[in-house]
Amino acid sequence: MKNIEKYTNTKDALDAYNKLNSRELFETWLELEFEETREQSLLEAAEAVIDEWYHPQQNATCLNDLCEKIVDLKKAVEREKRKPIRNCDKYNTPEDASKAFGLMCENMTCARCPYNQGSAFRCKFAWLYDKAGKEERNEQR
Repeated sequence: MKNIEKYTNTKDALDAYNKLNSRELFETWLELEFEETREQSLLEAAEAVIDEWYHPQQNATCLNDLCEKIVDLKKAVEREKRKPIRNCDKYNTPEDASKAFGLMCENMTCARCPYNQGSAFRCKFAWLYDKAGKEERNEQR
């Protein structure tokens, strides 16, 4: 499916084209195959701001481009803040994570444990990639 087939409304097509910051002419872009867009990661957004700061486009207004990239960076930061904190994100070292898992495991029987996978190794992985508990998230923030 081409972009012109995906965006039958001209305004929608222009909005999609402008969001892409495409180097293609609009008329050329309309004839290209449609590609699903994805949101920038926090790192990609930060790099775009840095690139624009140090290497502004010659034919564009630098301040407007930089402002747009900063808005994108703000959105990426907000998305990152909404992500749940996992146990593997909370602990800086394997030793700290292992100690915390051990404390959690000591106070619970395997039958009542939500991470029970049949072996301590598999249980620990299930716990590591689960959301940190509320009290843990409050400590980190």
